[in-house]
Amino acid sequence: MSWLPGRLRLDSAAEDVLEILAQALVDIHHFAPGRNRPRDYQSWAPPSKRVISPWVQRPTLWGQAFELLEQPAPAYTGTFLHRDFHLGNLLWSQGRISGVVDWVETSWGPADLDVAHAATYLAMLHGVEASAGFTDAYRRRADGCRDEEQFRYWNVMDIVGYLPDPVKVVQPWRDSGLDISDDLARSRLEQRLEYVLRAG
Repeated sequence: MSWLPGRLRLDSAAEDVLEILAQALVDIHHFAPGRNRPRDYQSWAPPSKRVISPWVQRPTLWGQAFELLEQPAPAYTGTFLHRDFHLGNLLWSQGRISGVVDWVETSWGPADLDVAHAATYLAMLHGVEASAGFTDAYRRRADGCRDEEQFRYWNVMDIVGYLPDPVKVVQPWRDSGLDISDDLARSRLEQRLEYVLRAG
């Protein structure tokens, strides 16, 4: 990150930030790699992660999530994915994104998986409304519609990928000066799961 201009901007989920974030992801998904297509995506929610953690307040929700992931993945049109797109991998300068970093997980798969990952991160950082606002902003720029089955599946896959505990992403936020406790991030992750299972 020190090779590019700009700095992290984790403290805002204002509408203009979400709109810029959404447009950046749409642009990434429009990239056509041709014969250099990356590997297929990997799920970060394997069966070994599908265990109710001690911090969980609503185990029934997580049970529903695990059942959903037992089903075959929905059909999708493959897209170039960043695969780890979120505010923590973006640099900002003068109100614009100056760099997108951490491309090690680049892969080929459903665009909804990239959208889900950014939305989950936003939910833990700023709440469910921010994650929904980002998803809506992306959809307006992409195809303007949402398949509820695909939305639910790919978002659940991403959320479960944060088990057994999302606290690994929280300490860097505190190091950046944000006051977000482990329990708040956990609660917000569970709230996001509830929202997704109800299909927003």
